[in-house]
Amino acid sequence: MKKSKFYFIVFFIACLFSKTKAQEVIATSGNHYENNKIQISWTLGEPVIETLSNENSTLTQGFHQSKLIVTAINEVSVPGFNITAYPNPTSDILKVEVKNVSGQDLIYTLYSPDGRMLVQKQMESDISEIPMYNYVSATYFLKVSSSNTVLKTFKIVKR
Repeated sequence: MKKSKFYFIVFFIACLFSKTKAQEVIATSGNHYENNKIQISWTLGEPVIETLSNENSTLTQGFHQSKLIVTAINEVSVPGFNITAYPNPTSDILKVEVKNVSGQDLIYTLYSPDGRMLVQKQMESDISEIPMYNYVSATYFLKVSSSNTVLKTFKIVKR
C-alpha cells in the first residue's frame, strides 16, 4: 500500500511539472481555399503539416498561423526623397507617389500575405496606381526599389 502511494505521489508531481513545448493536434483532415473574394481555412485536426503552391494558388495543411506580425521594416534614408502609399487601408485602388526623384528607375513589387510576388512594375510617373479589388481582404507588402536596393516597404491592408 505504501509503494502505491509513493508511485502515485511521484506520478502526480511529474504531471504537475511537465510542460507542453508545442501545439499538437491530431487530425483527419484540413484545407485552405482562396479565390478573388474569399479565403477559407478549416481543420479536423492536423496529422501532417504541408504547404503546396504553384504560380496561381497555395494550399496549406497544418498549423494555421492567421496572425502575421512584422517586427521591423527597414528602409533606406535618402535626403529629399519621399515615397507614400495611399489610401491605406484600401479596397479599390492603391496609389504609390514618389516626390523629389530625378532620373532613378523605380520598381514597385506587391507581395501576398504568404510572400508570393503578385505584381512587379516599373514606375513610369510620379503616381502609380495598383488595382487591389481582385485581391482578398488581408495584409499585403509593397516594396519600392531602385537598382536592387529596397527604398521603402509598406504594410498595406486590403479591406
